[in-house]
Amino acid sequence: MYRTEIMKSLLSATLLVFKAILQKISLQEFVKEYENFYYYEALDGHEADEIQNKVLDEFKIATQLHEKVQTQVIDQLYLEEINKEQFMKAGRIDGVEAMKRLTDIGNEFNIAGIIKSLGG
Repeated sequence: MYRTEIMKSLLSATLLVFKAILQKISLQEFVKEYENFYYYEALDGHEADEIQNKVLDEFKIATQLHEKVQTQVIDQLYLEEINKEQFMKAGRIDGVEAMKRLTDIGNEFNIAGIIKSLGG
């Protein structure tokens, strides 16, 4: 059961990343829907038992993609205009950089191949 649930969840989130890369949804829509997917699903395995960790290992490429989306895009993104310069100096990224990073991550991990492997 866990395998089916995590596979569906990974497919849904991966399709969402792909839609953002293709600009079928706005970056704001993507962030709102994606939320903190990697953390929410505990894809690093810290809450998983032995069987669940084996399932996560099976989908390692997909979980690595989402780890990068989370840590290199979502965690660093600042979409507001208030104090933007200050946040950029502190290492945050804007929407343009976020889209570049999403595209790079999608290419690095062959996002279309991941979607196919998840049944999409």
